[in-house]
Amino acid sequence: MTNGQQRQTRNDSHHLAGLRSFRRRALCATVAATAALPVHAQSAPAACQRPAPPPTVEPPRVDSLALASFDTAVRIIARTHFDSAYNGVPWQALADSLRPEVAAAMRRDVTRRAIRTMLERLRQSHFALFDAEPPVTSAREETVDGELGLDVRWIDGRVVVSHVDAGGPAARAGVRPGVSLVAVDGCPLTPAVSTMMTRTPAALVPLRAVAIGRDALEPREAGAMRLTIDTGRTREQLATVAVQPARLPRQRARLGGLGTVPFDVESRVAEVAGRRIGVLRFSIWVPAAVAAIDSAVDRLRTADGIVIDLRGNGGGVGGMVMGLGGHFIDSVVSLGTMRQRGATLRFVTNPRRVSVAGLAVQPYAGPVAILVDPLSLSTSEVFAGGMQAVGRARIFGEVTGGMALPAFSERLPNGDLLYHAVADFVDADGRRLEGSGVVPDVLVTPTRAALLDGRDPVYDRAVEWLTSAARLRSAGSPRQ
Repeated sequence: MTNGQQRQTRNDSHHLAGLRSFRRRALCATVAATAALPVHAQSAPAACQRPAPPPTVEPPRVDSLALASFDTAVRIIARTHFDSAYNGVPWQALADSLRPEVAAAMRRDVTRRAIRTMLERLRQSHFALFDAEPPVTSAREETVDGELGLDVRWIDGRVVVSHVDAGGPAARAGVRPGVSLVAVDGCPLTPAVSTMMTRTPAALVPLRAVAIGRDALEPREAGAMRLTIDTGRTREQLATVAVQPARLPRQRARLGGLGTVPFDVESRVAEVAGRRIGVLRFSIWVPAAVAAIDSAVDRLRTADGIVIDLRGNGGGVGGMVMGLGGHFIDSVVSLGTMRQRGATLRFVTNPRRVSVAGLAVQPYAGPVAILVDPLSLSTSEVFAGGMQAVGRARIFGEVTGGMALPAFSERLPNGDLLYHAVADFVDADGRRLEGSGVVPDVLVTPTRAALLDGRDPVYDRAVEWLTSAARLRSAGSPRQ
């Protein structure tokens, strides 16, 4: 691995969707920066906020580092943005127009507002400013790290429960995939969703709707949360269930300067139509997950086909695609190219010849299916798009979010964290993924009806193809 690749692996922490304590800041900032829309559009109306201890509001204060922090942010973007035209934004002129206000006020809130205004004008993903201070939390969040054990997606025009952790709090309360989320602790989601949809580009509605649902499901006070759900198939059938948040056994790792994040790595083998189908799913591309991912692939090497489920995986460390790709490609090939000003970096596969146990192996040669959805972002898009472009995997599901810019994070003099894209990315076919995403080979849209029936249409279509491809291979036909 070159020095450039090592630096990229250490620093290209991407925005993530689906994380707990970090989740709301990162996902909202990503979507807001991309759409140039205010983050507060994600929140429920103030009158409907669930009760929480009032935060301590610190009055605006003089900040001797205000101007230095503004100027540093301006210089960083000017120096590192991959597009010398800054996506059509007159960067220096914009900075010159905002600088006098920052200099006159010398307050941190004014500095932050000015920097965020500039970042939003770029209208690109992976540009955000995170406050140095941790977000104000309720008394419960300070003492209990609980969650409900479920996730949501935007399906059939509703915020729908898409996954429920087996044995988790939601499962014990009787919540099942397919029910739509109507209200949390008496606070309806409809006003926030309706407001969001009036000011959001259609392509970003799934991301924003999920952000609204996930934010509502964050525990903010002691005791059980009351979820109002619609269990009806053809007409509304409302029910209210009480779910007691609990700490789930997830692993955690630090991701660059963006904080500590939970992650899961899951694998299993399913017997389908006489074929063994391996399934690998992981929630985030973080180095701490590499050993578990490698071990999972080793366990699945004898499968007739493998599913890699990247739905909801919002990205992480970009350099990891080279190692995972090497599990499935028996040569050094490029999955895509990262283009910076005056420099390029190819994401080349590293064929895996040794297992975690130290045994000699060959990269897996069977058919591979990758599952994606609108919340598959950044590194997930790089991997799926690259594997598709070189013909090594077939992609199933929905078009990905189109937020594929590699990014770094840097501290400003006042301690705030500037998260900024430093490169563009094209896959092995030269396709630019930013703004367009990865288009699946087989488009499959999940429905409430399927989830209520306990079916996963995206997974089912992928397995159907894998079993067919496995039969062709066993009969000596070329892999499809």
